[in-house]
Amino acid sequence: MIPNDYHFVWFGPSFPFVNALAIRSLATTTRPRVINLHLSHELEGQRHYDALLRDVGNVTVRRIDFDALLAGMDGVDRTGLRTAYTALASENRFAATICSGIAKVRLGR
Repeated sequence: MIPNDYHFVWFGPSFPFVNALAIRSLATTTRPRVINLHLSHELEGQRHYDALLRDVGNVTVRRIDFDALLAGMDGVDRTGLRTAYTALASENRFAATICSGIAKVRLGR
């Protein structure tokens, strides 16, 4: 059986309304078991983020530990990956939405 779990990855220090709307829509239409929200920055205190966590009960927040991710990678250009991560984190981007192991990549604003 395929789990009804979803993952959103967000790079950036702000959390726009459209992000909260996407997650709320998913929660309403698919009734997932859990929605994992992976973040590059701490977002507490932002209106749309705080309201989302308050209103949608099955959102689990996970902070991206980029150093831990890099530590487990051998034979890759860590400097290049850190540069790409830093660029994504400064530009406010959804990197991916993953549903039950099926990735839907979206690198847009």
